[in-house]
Amino acid sequence: MDAWDYQSLKVRLFELSGAEDIKQYQHEALKVGLKNGNTYIMDLAGAQYGHHASVVPTDTYFQTRAGSVLACQSFGHQQRLMKEACGAGGWKGAIRSCNEGFHQGMNASIDDWQDENISLSAMLKLPEKQFLPKLRQLVTFVDKYLRDYKQWREKGGHLKMRQVAV
Repeated sequence: MDAWDYQSLKVRLFELSGAEDIKQYQHEALKVGLKNGNTYIMDLAGAQYGHHASVVPTDTYFQTRAGSVLACQSFGHQQRLMKEACGAGGWKGAIRSCNEGFHQGMNASIDDWQDENISLSAMLKLPEKQFLPKLRQLVTFVDKYLRDYKQWREKGGHLKMRQVAV
């Protein structure tokens, strides 16, 4: 048995609400054709799903790993997308922009929630039976606000973001 022959990991994702996340997520890999006609899939990020062999014959890959092919892009496509998404600030600038956006979104959503409900300082003084429902309302409100922001960022061609419960 090869050192990389491990059984695929079974990963379950959960929403902040506790519901299981059953959405299908895109995963990118490269198809490599050799002069002799053989084709392989080079999946450098496959280990996150428990597939440690990075280069696999195309037939094997589609029989054991891939659900479907959503799109085929020319070589360099992803690099062009990343450069566009990052802009002049590079990766650090893109990450900083995402973090600032989430921070501002969270603050704005909490302000909006307080305007419609109760101030956080008053909420913290409530008896537990009144506090817990208000806390759930707040978390649900902020969660929706941040999900909307995430969706807006992704629609704008910015970096794809994914939450994973550990």
